[in-house]
Amino acid sequence: MSFLLQTEFPVYGAGFQDDYHIILAGGGGEGNNGVPNKISRAKIAGSSSQPTVSIIDELEYKGDSSTGLVVNEEGVIIVGINETSENIKSGLNKHLRKFEVNNEKDQKLEFVGSVDIEKSADTNIYQKSISSSTDGSVIATVSTREEPSIVRVINGETLELIQSIESESKEIKDVSINPSGNKVSYITEREIHVIDLKTGEKFLYNKSPKNYSFAKVKFINEDEIFVAVNLTMIKGVLLLQVAIGENTIIFRKAKVISNKYSKITGLDIYNNELIAIATSDNSILFIATSDFYLLKTLKNVHKFAITKIQFSPNGKYLLSTSAAASVRIDVISKSITNRLTWLYNTLIVAFIAVLIYGVKSQITEEHLEVFDDWVHYLFDEPELEYYSAIDDSITLSGSDIEARDDGFENTEVVGTYESEAISSTTSTHSESEPAYSTEIHEGTETIIEVTSELVIKEGDIVVETTHSSAYTESIDVKSAASSLV
Repeated sequence: MSFLLQTEFPVYGAGFQDDYHIILAGGGGEGNNGVPNKISRAKIAGSSSQPTVSIIDELEYKGDSSTGLVVNEEGVIIVGINETSENIKSGLNKHLRKFEVNNEKDQKLEFVGSVDIEKSADTNIYQKSISSSTDGSVIATVSTREEPSIVRVINGETLELIQSIESESKEIKDVSINPSGNKVSYITEREIHVIDLKTGEKFLYNKSPKNYSFAKVKFINEDEIFVAVNLTMIKGVLLLQVAIGENTIIFRKAKVISNKYSKITGLDIYNNELIAIATSDNSILFIATSDFYLLKTLKNVHKFAITKIQFSPNGKYLLSTSAAASVRIDVISKSITNRLTWLYNTLIVAFIAVLIYGVKSQITEEHLEVFDDWVHYLFDEPELEYYSAIDDSITLSGSDIEARDDGFENTEVVGTYESEAISSTTSTHSESEPAYSTEIHEGTETIIEVTSELVIKEGDIVVETTHSSAYTESIDVKSAASSLV
């Protein structure tokens, strides 16, 4: 289920203040062209079966349109908005602006203050990425066209510059700050950087394959990040999970999510459970964090480029905005992460197909017995226990073997991390049981493929269904989730 809001302006910045209030920012820019520059506050209301979203307050401002914002639950909003070209050329550009929802005045939007942290007279420089700690006390921003490219760490309360971090390589693509505000990560096209803001310790990965182009980065907790990657030589998008330990950086998982999309434009994660990715063809992909399994795809979500996606704090909604002046809210089903749903649906379709064909052509009893045996094989208690036994010793995750072996074998952490891979391969297969193949790399993970297949063929009618799941197992794992996938 989804519901829409059409705004008066193209939306470039957006975020949930809380579970039911949204801040939107955008506009027609300095030229205006009859399209105002505004910051708006919207509210989700209505019933669970017929939810609605509408604007409840807004402020119009002069200058350029916004380029991104962050908002915390107290209603403090930090947004990047350039002043007019004339002001910028004269050396005046208080481009980082602060607004708030005044809880003492009917929760109206109010302007608080602004600062110039870039100190540039270039009208082509604007803030392109912004990230905030959970409480909004620490902000990290990146601007476009700067040479060298710089991450600026800012006090969210006073808007004072805390620290500037220069990139020694190419343009910074994206930045993320961890929930407590003591670590920041930024990516260039081929590098991943992590900086501990308290100790000054730096981590670097710069050995990615030539066909990798890092697009988005996001902290999922204090010490782990997800990186979304565009594949350049072939069509496809990939996800990485990276952990930052004491003097160590470790790649947990890597998987090609889909080979149908070529560019990632947005990334968000809810509660380390569900990932949302926006693509250049205006699709949104939902992915499980546990194993990078593609759960669902929404196509043609907006008529024009998706500018922002974000989960609500309770995970009930996904907000997406567009330069087409549209806001869409998708209701997230509680069953979206249930990996067996698709299999049950496949079985229902297969059963109906067999039933219809059986009525029409009197399918033989032998064929029905084969089908019945297969259903029992998948879902009877002994088989459930069998799959659960596998689950007891593994951590569920997907993996792209080529990317893992070629891309991460030479991972570098500045002055700290190095490991030597040792591999072995075993495989077993029989007609009555699923096929398994394992590949073990010391210091990495084991891939276990579980595949079961049934084909019933009679005349020109074929009913075919295949179930294939990929798992990963840490070599020294002692225990893991025991739930059935």
